[in-house]
Amino acid sequence: MSNPVNLVVGAAARVGGAAGRVLGFGRDVARRIPGVETVLADFGQRGAETLGAVDDLAEQVLRVVILRVVRTALDAVDLTAIVVENVDLDAVAERIDVDKIIGRVDLIVLADTVIEGVDLPRIIRESTDSMSAEAVLGIRSQGMHADDAVAGFVGRLIRRSPPESGTK
Repeated sequence: MSNPVNLVVGAAARVGGAAGRVLGFGRDVARRIPGVETVLADFGQRGAETLGAVDDLAEQVLRVVILRVVRTALDAVDLTAIVVENVDLDAVAERIDVDKIIGRVDLIVLADTVIEGVDLPRIIRESTDSMSAEAVLGIRSQGMHADDAVAGFVGRLIRRSPPESGTK
């Protein structure tokens, strides 16, 4: 038994062919009748408009069908593997304008993102704290040396005897 779709299409083709022959003969006969030419022209115009609408509809349906076929095909294949096997990626990379890409980068946003990622304020705080601690120790040490120098100067000034080694 044949496929039902094939049966319907075959029957429609047979009927359409017969109808075309009958209409062709009938049209030739009808053209001899006065006023029929205007009616036939109207039918021709309506037929052209209808075929245009059918063509638009067929195009819309075809787009939907093609999208489904493509999606199904893409689901069935590993597109990445196909590209890796068939495309010279080095040749593609050579054509990339890196300067143009860098020109599109918002450097301020990038810098802010990097700073947020590395917690720059914490790093600055810690390094400032250690620098401050070192500076305070240095100042204290210098202050102690200055105190000793002033004490020695004042001691000499008032003729105090210098302290013995090891005692203060």
